[in-house]
Amino acid sequence: MIIVQKFHSLHEIDPEFIPSIELLLKEEVPNFHFIERAQDGSPETDLYTYFVFFGPTQNTPIGFGQVCLRKVPSENFLTFGQKMAFWNKDHTHWRQAIWNVFGGNSGVCLFQSKFSRSGLEKMQEIIFDYETRKDIVAQDIHLLNGVQNFKLKNSSPILSRQRYVLESLPKDAKTYQDYLSQLKPDTQKELKAEWKKIVDAGGVNVGDYPLPVENKEFPFSKEELALWASWGATILTFEKEKKILGCLLMVPGLEGNTFFEPFPFEPGGNAVVSDQMYIQYALLKFHDMKEARRCHILKGGAKLTFTDKEELPFFTRMGFHTKEISEVFYSKLEGLTVPV
Repeated sequence: MIIVQKFHSLHEIDPEFIPSIELLLKEEVPNFHFIERAQDGSPETDLYTYFVFFGPTQNTPIGFGQVCLRKVPSENFLTFGQKMAFWNKDHTHWRQAIWNVFGGNSGVCLFQSKFSRSGLEKMQEIIFDYETRKDIVAQDIHLLNGVQNFKLKNSSPILSRQRYVLESLPKDAKTYQDYLSQLKPDTQKELKAEWKKIVDAGGVNVGDYPLPVENKEFPFSKEELALWASWGATILTFEKEKKILGCLLMVPGLEGNTFFEPFPFEPGGNAVVSDQMYIQYALLKFHDMKEARRCHILKGGAKLTFTDKEELPFFTRMGFHTKEISEVFYSKLEGLTVPV
């Protein structure tokens, strides 16, 4: 039997539960602060409920799920009769339920593997319960393909679309040079030429600075840098003639998961350092870290996602894995055909 506790803010969750939740999210984010920041930076009209699941014999979380209730601009979808019944204000409470965890890159929920089946069944019950609520006029469900198949009882989807999530690169080589040697010859040649172009011909140096960094200017606030320092983060730089062309934030996670987020500072069309070299510098650092086991690339604090499958080969030829998410949308309102 699965037991669930509900919380309406991440800050309400008992501190003793957080390490277990972080383990569930270990391949999504480096630490719990990442999803707290996403919640705290969301619109005030977005109302969250978090579901923390427990097994029958333990008092530590074995699963985690999330729904966001987003206000629907009802004035855009009222029928003529509803507009005439001006005394009825029910429409001011209309909400769209968005089912996903931290942007939906793992779908609706995460469970320990041995509780996966019973946990998914419990999550489906919760979704059915929300379907009966009068204020819920639309549902946007993000499904991890091949694992999740949540649906509604009394509605059919009106929209389904796919996106692709960049998963990790597992460490299969002892060194960066060994990693390069495992790639296809044309990819090896391309990457080595890129390194020579920026380092030998371009005069670019790479830097590696544990936080806090002194005598270096970065376009980040002191508060942001202090927060990163509290995570044990490192800043990796591309520098030329004492100017920082861009950097990568490296944040260690749990069980060897290591996260990198590129921050190019150059104008896109004229950049000395290409996007590809930010990825390569991340992989160079990753292979240099004995404790690192999986390399993750972030953008805006979350995993990279793509709507165009044609963008994936850039990463897959370098060894990164991918997964597919289906976003399925249900609506009770005429005219509301896409998520708000």
